[in-house]
Amino acid sequence: MLFIDSIPYKLGSTFEAISIDLQLVKHFTENLSLYRSYRSSEIYLFGKMFESVCYLWFHNNTLDIVDYVFHKSHYVFIKDSINEELPLEYNLRQDPNINEVRPYTYFNKTAISLVELKREYFKLQVSSIPSMPLIKTD
Repeated sequence: MLFIDSIPYKLGSTFEAISIDLQLVKHFTENLSLYRSYRSSEIYLFGKMFESVCYLWFHNNTLDIVDYVFHKSHYVFIKDSINEELPLEYNLRQDPNINEVRPYTYFNKTAISLVELKREYFKLQVSSIPSMPLIKTD
């Protein structure tokens, strides 16, 4: 997927490889930590520049989840753009096991989800974990 290649952080990378400009948000356990990235407040996806906040989840020193928080005004564009890059059978769809609005897909060993947050924001979550955690960063 082309948009995954646009994300400056690669799933499976070690903390040491990408630790520049990271601020610890919280240690959940000895092996699970959440960091906020200050590398850039903008990301270029689908031919457009977006302002965002980026969170990185490390489990056992390995990057497993990347969260980008965007303003809700970009929700439809980002959802449609992701679906255009995916084969039809892998388009983002509501996960039947979750009551909240959370379009989800698992394609090429990558889980992708859109999560509505409080206020005027949503989260694009990219993960190497098929069953993504329901931990929220809002």
